[in-house]
Amino acid sequence: MRTEVSHIEAAEFDHALREATERERALRWEEVAGIYGHLVERLREASEPQARGMRALALLRHGNALMELRRWDDARTTLDEALHDAKSSGDSAIVAQALWGLGRKAVKGWATGLAAAGALAGYFLGANELVLLAVAGLVVLSGRVRAEMLPENPNARKVEAYYGADPAVLEDCSAVTHVSANSVPTMIAVAEYENPLLDVHCAELFHRLAAAKRRAPRMVWLAGHNHTSIIAHFNTAEERLGREILDFIRLGR
Repeated sequence: MRTEVSHIEAAEFDHALREATERERALRWEEVAGIYGHLVERLREASEPQARGMRALALLRHGNALMELRRWDDARTTLDEALHDAKSSGDSAIVAQALWGLGRKAVKGWATGLAAAGALAGYFLGANELVLLAVAGLVVLSGRVRAEMLPENPNARKVEAYYGADPAVLEDCSAVTHVSANSVPTMIAVAEYENPLLDVHCAELFHRLAAAKRRAPRMVWLAGHNHTSIIAHFNTAEERLGREILDFIRLGR
């Protein structure tokens, strides 16, 4: 039985995604943007949840291609549309993808995955209805949860490159400012030899969550580790952090 979705069949949609993925691997971004843009237009009048989900996926990938092409304003508009359609689809996996796209969009200009994750953490902690639909919990590992350019921060210039220098923007892009009593369950981990101030800001996140929820969140301090090894040691004989994360997932706190 064929599934007809709005003005495009599901099988045809999947074929177009595969075709665009091949062009992504070849970095042919103009062609990629054209394929996804065409899919979006064919699903423009989509109303049923399945079709809205397909359109959301096409919009997300289109937005990513536009960012690769440095077409920032078009990318922002496209990712906003994707979030709206993702919500209408009712598919939590698609909503989660849209939230990640939103986090990338939140960072001024082009951001690395880590910078986008820092901005995205703010949306997760803000606990809006989309977050509550898609996100069960948040694990912050050596996170840059406050955007600042203090003199003791050796990465201050990189922070400015991601977020700009406007104090109001820096504050809004700081995950710690979005904490509330309704923030998703959160676990925090930092290393003993952390990049300067990251452990301080994570301690601020711990305090704000405890104050807002009237219960301290799970927090782990890893002796002997630095900002890189706190992640790189996974799949070695040292299991403390991994077991803490599994326990957090199991208990939800």
